[in-house]
Amino acid sequence: MQQIAPALNAGGRRLVAEPDTGRRALTRVAISLLIVGVCIAAPGCGSEVIWSAESRSPDGIWLASGRTTENTGPGTASLDTAVYLRQANGSGPSEMILGLADGSAVPPSVTGVKMEWLTPKHLELTYAGGRYVAYHAAECFGIDITVRELSHIDYGPSLLRRNGEIGRALENRK
Repeated sequence: MQQIAPALNAGGRRLVAEPDTGRRALTRVAISLLIVGVCIAAPGCGSEVIWSAESRSPDGIWLASGRTTENTGPGTASLDTAVYLRQANGSGPSEMILGLADGSAVPPSVTGVKMEWLTPKHLELTYAGGRYVAYHAAECFGIDITVRELSHIDYGPSLLRRNGEIGRALENRK
């Protein structure tokens, strides 16, 4: 066993110098709790695509694609929708043309965006109301982009059926 020499503090009292096991132990406990907390919380965090669709321009040159991602986890839950435009042959870059956020209160049945080509150079995007437009491009790659918000949707439990019908109408409208 190791011998520890006594020391004097400022008041002249005798102190015994001990290894700093208390602080080290506290640090080890804190790190262990942090690791356990991350391991418990990590399985609850995730991201899942709940809607996706594509729409090719009438001339077949351009492809609009969209997806809604549901993010889960403590403090990170959200429902985000994005629409991108790229050349259909995949040779060029993909550019975001619409970003919708704050969709956590929107029923999943109405998260999609209707992508309709009015002409080979004009794309119309229609989405259900109640979401924040975080980004909207008016033009991209020489394509004019129009964004329309469908009338505001009531999120009350009694109207979920109607909301589902609106979502299906958005998806099927051609």
